[in-house]
Amino acid sequence: MALVALLTSPAHAQVQEPLPLELEVQAQALYESVMCPQCAGQTISQSHSQIAKAMRAAVREGLLAGESPEEVLDSLVVSFGEGVLASPPTRGWPLLVWLGPPVALVLGGAALVLAVRGLRRGAGRDTAPAESKATGDLAPYLDLVDREIGEA
Repeated sequence: MALVALLTSPAHAQVQEPLPLELEVQAQALYESVMCPQCAGQTISQSHSQIAKAMRAAVREGLLAGESPEEVLDSLVVSFGEGVLASPPTRGWPLLVWLGPPVALVLGGAALVLAVRGLRRGAGRDTAPAESKATGDLAPYLDLVDREIGEA
């Protein structure tokens, strides 16, 4: 019983050695750029799962071993796949994720400009001849409506 109490005590908890400030900043940036493969929508800095803890430890170990942040990130991608990247890669098909919104914005703006120009051109036209022709065709019916309203 004493052994169980000793092993579960906070004094026995695993303590990580602090990283130098520069490496800590790099580690925090990597924690935010890597998604937890087990927790939907959470980076490894947000997740409390065992795999996220292991990934954070791998980041720390890699940085302490002298690897660059890019090398650490590449090793995580090799181990877990590109799905762990918080930002999609900027090459191949995922490039469309980056280019799609600006292209859609430009195309939408161009369509809006063309629509406004078309409306302005249409507003300047004289519509009176069409109205008088329509009124001329409807004259007998309009007279009938006027008479019926007058009788009521």
